[in-house]
Amino acid sequence: MTDESAEIDPSSGVPKHLQLKDLLSRRIAEGLEPGSPIPSERDLAEQYGLSRMTVRQAINALVADGRLERRLGRGTYVAQPKMDVQIRLVGFTEDMRRRGMTASSRTLSFERIAATPALAGHLEIDSGDPVVRLVRLRYADEIPMAIERTHIPERLVPGLVEAGVPKSLYQYLNEKYGIVLTWGEQQIEASITAAEDAPLLNIRPDGVVLIMARRSFADDVQVEYATSAYRADRYQLWVPLAQAARPIVRKP
Repeated sequence: MTDESAEIDPSSGVPKHLQLKDLLSRRIAEGLEPGSPIPSERDLAEQYGLSRMTVRQAINALVADGRLERRLGRGTYVAQPKMDVQIRLVGFTEDMRRRGMTASSRTLSFERIAATPALAGHLEIDSGDPVVRLVRLRYADEIPMAIERTHIPERLVPGLVEAGVPKSLYQYLNEKYGIVLTWGEQQIEASITAAEDAPLLNIRPDGVVLIMARRSFADDVQVEYATSAYRADRYQLWVPLAQAARPIVRKP
């Protein structure tokens, strides 16, 4: 990990902790595998002639960037790379294919249920109405990434449960029922994982997940209400931003 030729320049206008952050970032980029330990704060301080506080600042910055992770009582390690989550109305399989990864799923349940009052509110149907619920554990390159719970009013998809789990839900909705999702809305929040989800996602019982609640529409018809619990240690949000249009000022 250490580089005998690398030095901190005290005359530089760049703060020392940022210089160290850059040095460590380069060492990570040059081939340190995820899960590899880095030297202790004391060793880094001695190596580069810095105070422990300066070293800690550099490490904190890399932890905040997702490049390093601290393990309680064990030290600091190179973090697993995170995949960005783009807010797009596409299925998981298509999203993983776009990233160059192989998507797969394990069906946890596929059934007809009666809408609870809360679910009915999300789907804008009556409480007790039949709903198709599909719960899947999603993988990317065989790594568990998310648990997805999808709900669709059965009146929109008669016979779906009897037909079995489709390979691609959105594609099947289009081909079988002529349903094409045109827009949606999504809310995202961080949460502690549900007890039943932690072992499936291979994370600690108190691990953090990103909960995404999505409502999807085909024009004016709501088709889907889905909640997904994504591993926060493997995902980060990426949202494209555009400059707001200038307001049009009309002269009187």
